[in-house]
Amino acid sequence: YEVFISHRGPDTKVSFVDSLNQELKRQQVHCFFDKEELQPGQGIPSQLLRAQRVANIYVIVFSPKFEESTWCNIEVLEAVKAMEMQPDCKIIYPVFHGVNPGVVRHGYRDSFAALTAKGRATAEEVQEWIAAFTTVSMISGVDLNELNDDPSENGYVDSEGRVAGILSRFRKSGQMVTSVGITGQGAIGKTRLAKEVFNRIQGNFEASCFVRVR
Repeated sequence: YEVFISHRGPDTKVSFVDSLNQELKRQQVHCFFDKEELQPGQGIPSQLLRAQRVANIYVIVFSPKFEESTWCNIEVLEAVKAMEMQPDCKIIYPVFHGVNPGVVRHGYRDSFAALTAKGRATAEEVQEWIAAFTTVSMISGVDLNELNDDPSENGYVDSEGRVAGILSRFRKSGQMVTSVGITGQGAIGKTRLAKEVFNRIQGNFEASCFVRVR
C-alpha cells in the first residue's frame, strides 16, 4: 500500500473517505481502505498494523468523535512513531473534517480521560496519544471546514463563476441532449451547485425534475 487512511467510520466514511478512496483509485494510488481491504477470518488489529507499516503516506482524517475510537488513537501513535523513525520515507497528511487543528491539539484530552476512566486505556497510553496528536496537529494539512461552501439566505455562495461555466458548456454543445458531470470530494457543495444550475435552466423546458440519488 502507498497510502493508509485512518478515520472513524461513523463520522467520515460516507461523507468523505469513500470519495477520497475512489479518487485515489482513479489516480492509480493503491491505498488501504478498511471497508475493502480487511480479509475475513483474520484479526483486524493485525491487518491494520501490517498495512500501516507498509504504507509510506498516512492520511489521518480527524473528526469530532475520532478520539473516541481507541484504535484510531493507536493508528495516530503508530504513524508518528513511523515518521520519527523514517522521516525521509514516512509522511503524515492530516485532514480536519468538522474539527480544527486547535481542537486536535487540546480538545481531545477530556475524551482520553474518559477512556481511562472506562478502563479502555491506561494513563501511560493517554500520555502517548496526547503527544502524538499534538505532533500531528502541527503538521500542515487540509482543513475541510475552510473548503466547504455555506449556503446563504440568497442561495449558493460565490457560485456565479461555476454556474456560468456549466451553463456555457450547455450552450457550446448545441445538442438536444447534454450531460455535465460535477465531481469532487464530499461536503464541498456539489449538490448545491447542481441545484443552482437546475434552477437557472428549468424554465427552458416543458417539464423538469431534480432527482437526488444516493
